[in-house]
Amino acid sequence: MGFFDSISSFFRKYAVFSGRSSRSEYCCAKLFIYVVFFIMSALGFMQAFYKSHADGHLGKHLSTSLSFSFLFSIFVIMPCISLFARRLHDLNLSGWWFCLWPAIMVFAFSLGAWDALFVPWAWGGLFLLAVISEVLVMCIRGTIGPNRFGDDPVVCAKRVENGIE
Repeated sequence: MGFFDSISSFFRKYAVFSGRSSRSEYCCAKLFIYVVFFIMSALGFMQAFYKSHADGHLGKHLSTSLSFSFLFSIFVIMPCISLFARRLHDLNLSGWWFCLWPAIMVFAFSLGAWDALFVPWAWGGLFLLAVISEVLVMCIRGTIGPNRFGDDPVVCAKRVENGIE
């Protein structure tokens, strides 16, 4: 699946939690999200620094300038969750494994309420865990052939490319 096909599929399957997603679809969609978010954040920071240079209030301008990045994050959170679930399906895992993240976050917050020194370690550990899981989901080859969640997306894409389907 090409880059633009992956982006199109990402937005078309906005809330589709069934089926499977290939590595290329997942990587291209994530790359698109990261690049757009980086550009929006950089433009927001530049705008905030430019406006704050005139009146000296960076915080006021920073919060309004980064609101577009925040809105973009809200806009893509649902398709990201569904894409992650479909990618887990390609690995022959239930999409419910995604729910492990909110449980870990609640656990970290509860430990943070108990011991304030634990909070930086918890968030650092959560970030490291998120990066490791993201890399694993991006790199591990999915189940070859059909599995309990559907047909192999790589084989289906090759059939469409060759005009078989």
